Amino acid sequence: MALIHYPVLNRNGDIIAAAVTNLDLHDIARAARTYGVRAVYVVTPLEDQKVLAERIIDHWVSGIGSEYNPKRREALELIRIQDSLDGVLADMVQRGVGTPRIVATTARSRSRSIDDWVLKEKMAKGSPYLLLLCYCWERPGGWPKRCSPLLILYLTRSKE
Repeated sequence: MALIHYPVLNRNGDIIAAAVTNLDLHDIARAARTYGVRAVYVVTPLEDQKVLAERIIDHWVSGIGSEYNPKRREALELIRIQDSLDGVLADMVQRGVGTPRIVATTARSRSRSIDDWVLKEKMAKGSPYLLLLCYCWERPGGWPKRCSPLLILYLTRSKE
């Protein structure tokens, strides 16, 4: 899973870098740990945002927070910081995961969209997948063509 903080669009359509927040790191890491996600990548090229994220992670993984709340340590150990989506993909290959199929969320209907339950069935077959989550409104120009052939609708109903 990758949380894309740059490049993203704000509500006015301007390209910006979204801020990395303490809650983002805690909440997504705990959800990822709960559902068996292998790694959570935080994507930002901004040095001050990377330093902030690393300080928060270090506190809970190797600092006093690791003794205070071991479960949070386990969750935040999943987080990796990268400058770009290309950095995420290179890290996944280096770690032996392989080249993943990329899936992105969107609130807009797209011709290549699939429902969440279809994606779940495909993922059960064992190939690596990378789910991209975008902060703010969307990525400029939409998601990269590398997301082919899958694009999951952001708000879909699970198959009962």
